[in-house]
Amino acid sequence: MNRKLIHLILILLLLIGIKQCIHFGDFESGMAQGLLLFLFFLIFFIIFFVLLVFDLYKLIKFKKRLDFIPLLLLILFTITFWFGFINNKKPFFWKKEFYKGEIHSLDCNDKLFLYKNGTFAFEIQSVEHKNIVCGKFKIVNDTLKLSEYNTYNVNSFTNSYLFIKDSSLVALKNGYYPIKKVE
Repeated sequence: MNRKLIHLILILLLLIGIKQCIHFGDFESGMAQGLLLFLFFLIFFIIFFVLLVFDLYKLIKFKKRLDFIPLLLLILFTITFWFGFINNKKPFFWKKEFYKGEIHSLDCNDKLFLYKNGTFAFEIQSVEHKNIVCGKFKIVNDTLKLSEYNTYNVNSFTNSYLFIKDSSLVALKNGYYPIKKVE
């Protein structure tokens, strides 16, 4: 098989892995995504080790040089997954958050992240599934207004809360739990 084609396959697996670990908008994660990530990781390592054994054989037998491109791709692959697994507690680890709140009730343990750039993320959890819904917010006269998000997936949050930065968010509509600040 052509060496450039193998490099292209490894790069494609790397990009698919990055897409599974690093998100820029609404996304879902759960058991299926974890199994897909493991499958891509396994295929990547099988191809990498076959190339490594083949290159070592050529080095010993024919004194040919080693191909370092798969090793560089392995390093990128490992760094990507390390960031994905280390930072799975936050939906977007590169954004600066200034408020993190959580709903504590028997039927849900959902979270709200407010970021300094005027965006927010809902983290809606079930037993083996996590759904992240993103949108924008504004604070007007101690009222937090959430907008531009997909309301189809969001049942435990409303779009307006009484906002006091160092305490809980109180829903301005009836039927919603308060959001308690988490440090």
